[in-house]
Amino acid sequence: MLEYYREYRTLAHMGIDYGISERHASKIVRDVESVLIKSRPLHNLCKP
Repeated sequence: MLEYYREYRTLAHMGIDYGISERHASKIVRDVESVLIKSRPLHNLCKP
């Protein structure tokens, strides 16, 4: 997941590296983003 954000890798390249399809890599990224958005500790970091 961090490779996707840090290295600006495409989902296709991530899929090849981990042996999954681009579509499955996309689903994983969306699912993790959804969990992070709902994460209370993450929201606490964003408070001024």
